[in-house]
Amino acid sequence: MGGLSSIDFFGDEINEDDLFADPNNDAYVENALGLIGISQNLRINKTTYLKTILGASTNRNNYDQDNLIRDLEGNQINKYKATEVEDATNRYTFLRY
Repeated sequence: MGGLSSIDFFGDEINEDDLFADPNNDAYVENALGLIGISQNLRINKTTYLKTILGASTNRNNYDQDNLIRDLEGNQINKYKATEVEDATNRYTFLRY
């Protein structure tokens, strides 16, 4: 299973009722998720079995933010990179019983 997601918030294009965007920022959000797993049952005899499970997952998040510089009339005259975050988590699982 997996998925990708992204959304951009542009300070000049937001609505006044938008709760997530800031009119003084351009924000770029990207997310990725991936999961995989496998399971095996090995029957030893009528009452005994060995079960093995392998799994792996990854989760990646990126967030970039540009702060907007405006003139006295509110027009954008420049911008600068204020935030750049990259986060990744990988997990591996092995179970045997």
